[in-house]
Amino acid sequence: MIGGGAVGVCCAYSLAKSGRSVLLLERDALCAGSSWGNSGLLTTSACAPEAAPGIMGEAARWMLDRNGPFRLRPRLDPRLVRWLWRFRQNCTADAATRGTSFLRDRVRENTRLVEAIARETAHDFGLRTRGVLVLFATEQGLARGIAGAAALEGLGIPSEQLDAAGVSRLEPRVADAVQGGILYPEDAHLDPGEFVAAVAGLARSHGARIEEGTSVVRLHGAHGVDAIQTSDGVIRPEAVVLASGAWAPALARNLGVRLLVEPGKGFSLTYAAGTEVFERPLRLAEARIMVTSMRDNVRVTSKLDLVGLNTCVRERRVRATAPMAGRFVSLPPGIERARSWAGLRPLTPDGLPLIGRSPRVDNLILATGHGHMGISLSAVTGEAVARIASGDAPDFDLAPVHPGRFQHA
Repeated sequence: MIGGGAVGVCCAYSLAKSGRSVLLLERDALCAGSSWGNSGLLTTSACAPEAAPGIMGEAARWMLDRNGPFRLRPRLDPRLVRWLWRFRQNCTADAATRGTSFLRDRVRENTRLVEAIARETAHDFGLRTRGVLVLFATEQGLARGIAGAAALEGLGIPSEQLDAAGVSRLEPRVADAVQGGILYPEDAHLDPGEFVAAVAGLARSHGARIEEGTSVVRLHGAHGVDAIQTSDGVIRPEAVVLASGAWAPALARNLGVRLLVEPGKGFSLTYAAGTEVFERPLRLAEARIMVTSMRDNVRVTSKLDLVGLNTCVRERRVRATAPMAGRFVSLPPGIERARSWAGLRPLTPDGLPLIGRSPRVDNLILATGHGHMGISLSAVTGEAVARIASGDAPDFDLAPVHPGRFQHA
């Protein structure tokens, strides 16, 4: 196993539970990448792929705002050009419906698996199944939200429309400026850092070895991975699962495998509030910000920057989210002392992950490209990888997530 985020540890756990000998290699500490600072959502309400009709024009408008939710750094990179071209091709209603339907079903399976993990471990990772509440500060935004909820209802994703009074009954700290909201009761959330720690503990209990601080320098081989060169020596594997997120393309390239995965940088602010302030995650629609209570902490997540493999925390950009969030909710004191964080989401052009055996390398299994759905798909990916490694078919059709679908991009 290469990669110690949520997907990586879930793969290690499922493989070890199935009786495989597992060694997980993580170049830093477990959950040091994009798995740590995210919103921790298990969500069907936000499972629609990033590629959607009209998103290209909307993204262009966002770039005019220095504190807007999206930023693209133009660069002469043929891989970025190919990624953007394929992304544009997927911005259709049919592609969005297919992608949303596929992800909806996987998230539901994933939630059941996470609930089973919570029962198996004594490590509390703050799983809460109280839904997600979307807040709207303008009548226009609320109208768009109602239309979006109706479209999701058509795909079997339930919701409940609330007026301002109804929102306040659910979340008393909502600001007076909020016009209304939509509750998505099927959604859940957890503390992603504690989740990774819990699953890693279960993986170890089933015999998996986890080596933190071990960098994978290069993968050697042509039709198979013959050797893994690490910072501590060389390993001769039977099979390799590549779950290193945004860094997976660089390692796969050594084997002649081209992965169309682009890093998407997200930001968050996390600080101690002393208590569980909000009953459920709040999605601040017009600002495209999430506010989440993770037991005693509050986390404010935002932004999507396509700036390459750059994990630099831009303090001015991330700190600007606090006053924007204050338009919707009364945040507890202390956000000025919040820990700022940036992580890279591995994005594919169609918004679906890459799960399955590489068409070019016999003993390489890919588990990357989960985008903003890493927590929402981590456990179900782990189960699928364990079945693939054993030569069995997963419980769902792998065709939509087959790693070879961008081969001619």
